[in-house]
Amino acid sequence: MVYPLKYRIADDLSSNASYAVHTFYEGAPLPPLQPSYQVSLSQLGMATNPTTMQQLREAVQKFKTGLRTIEVGMLEPSKALEIPKEHFKEMGQEAKLAGVEQITFHNPLVEPSGIEVDQNGLPIGKLDEFMRKRAEEMHWQGIERAYLASPGQSVVTIHASHVPVRELTEEGKEEAIRVIDLINERAGAVTARYDLGLTPEQERERIQQLIWEQQLRNLWTDLGEAQNRVASREVLTGLDQELWKKFEEGKLDAKKLSPSSLRKLTIIESGIGLAKSIEVSLDDLIKKLDKLRKEKLIKLDETDTYSLELASKAIEEARLIDDNKIKQDLTNAQTKVQKIAQALHALRKIKTPEFLQPLNQFMKPHEAKTIANLAFKAFKKWGDKAPIITLENISPNTAFSSATELKDLVKEARKRFVEQAVKHGMDRAKAKEAAEKLIGVTWDVGHLNLLRRLGFGKEKIIDETKEIAPFIKKVHLTDNWGFADSHLAPGWGNVPFKEIETILKQKGIKVPQILEIGGMQTEFGEKETLGLPYALEAMSTPLYTAYMEPFWGQVEQTIVPYMYSFSYSQLGDSFQEEVTYFGQATWSGLPVFGLKEARKQQGYEI
Repeated sequence: MVYPLKYRIADDLSSNASYAVHTFYEGAPLPPLQPSYQVSLSQLGMATNPTTMQQLREAVQKFKTGLRTIEVGMLEPSKALEIPKEHFKEMGQEAKLAGVEQITFHNPLVEPSGIEVDQNGLPIGKLDEFMRKRAEEMHWQGIERAYLASPGQSVVTIHASHVPVRELTEEGKEEAIRVIDLINERAGAVTARYDLGLTPEQERERIQQLIWEQQLRNLWTDLGEAQNRVASREVLTGLDQELWKKFEEGKLDAKKLSPSSLRKLTIIESGIGLAKSIEVSLDDLIKKLDKLRKEKLIKLDETDTYSLELASKAIEEARLIDDNKIKQDLTNAQTKVQKIAQALHALRKIKTPEFLQPLNQFMKPHEAKTIANLAFKAFKKWGDKAPIITLENISPNTAFSSATELKDLVKEARKRFVEQAVKHGMDRAKAKEAAEKLIGVTWDVGHLNLLRRLGFGKEKIIDETKEIAPFIKKVHLTDNWGFADSHLAPGWGNVPFKEIETILKQKGIKVPQILEIGGMQTEFGEKETLGLPYALEAMSTPLYTAYMEPFWGQVEQTIVPYMYSFSYSQLGDSFQEEVTYFGQATWSGLPVFGLKEARKQQGYEI
């Protein structure tokens, strides 16, 4: 089978330009190709260089490829928010001229949960609501820009998390998990104790129980010492109330007191000080537990909740016995110690609470809140034209990177969206429908393929894709060999594209598939072709809009050189004259509306 290659080019740059059809290559026999899957060019898009502020220039460059979808990347927060909004409006206008139907967005790399991290990206244990709101606002800036460029069409990607929450062995086993101590607000790692036959999760439970018991034991020991100092018969013998009162008021001359009396008064005073210190620590612990319970970060059953209420009541009664009352009557100090003891006794009846939480479990409600807020705010402002907000899987050791975790996070965000919508008077069924439309997943197959460095094969990658498939709103196409996120063109690594695309096709998922192949462009010098021919070949993309031969894998060796590489002389005098008129020597430099018209008239998928 032979296919001649033709091009259409405008005679001038006016909007009423006429077009002439020229044949400059008569064709060659095509190699047989029977692809088991095909990805239409209409589904494919290409990402801009995310490191530059010149996104308008980047977008126009990508428009010239003839692709119908472009993804604007704004990864660096400091640069992203400095790009004028007018650039995105102009981008939308340029897209219309070029026949680009959709501009998707990749938001800045801002941790959506708001958890505080150190300079190495490791959590330090504090989740600040101010930081979460700040992250939400920064992501909102990106969503606004997405709407300006592509109203009603955009899909915005937000990285689910960059926070490492687990350490995995080369065999893919969890060697350690990162946890956060909700009571003491600090983070750390729990390592498997293979000598005890304990997994990281089992070791977490063991350490949690040890910490809880030790904390209460220390308070109980200190309280016993305070009680000895305040209420022991040895100390109180020979002391009367009037002497204590004058001592507390500073009306006694210490020189006139017997050494025995002075020692006893000093012991009592230190005991009261110790009791007050225990009271503060216990009150803080009780309030934190109650706050965590109300925020549903820990679960207490009915019996434990009752014990917590008793502890809270007793410590409040102890707090009401202030210094003035103790000055007036020494027995009030003894009563204060008794009340503290009641509170501590009630607290010891509570089963060990889940305060030492896996970090991703702790981050989940906060991140879901951010995503739900963004989606609902966009829906309120733009209705059905609101951008779709998606969460992207990152490397296997980060939070929400697995299909199960990411799916659960999306479900939680959708649930919170519905709750907000219903509060604002929206029908629950319609709210649920809106949530499912506006919140989903960007599935990055390159990040997914990093499972290979942990010893997993393509079966794990396929299973993960099957599980997450119903939530996918966008796909990032990039290849690697499973060791690093090298952003190669499809076909240059070992990402199982055939199996992934088959799953998407079987489940009827037609979403933008964005080529993130910057590695080809920077490391292999593919700045002219942008690595696109390799991607089209690997994805079995048909040359025409109909799903029929020829495919790019068949014609890549015959057409691509003429598109991107050959000199003027190889394309003939007529083509040389007309291309020279536009000042470019390649198809990627031809006027974009000329390519649009050619595509429309001849049915090319370019």
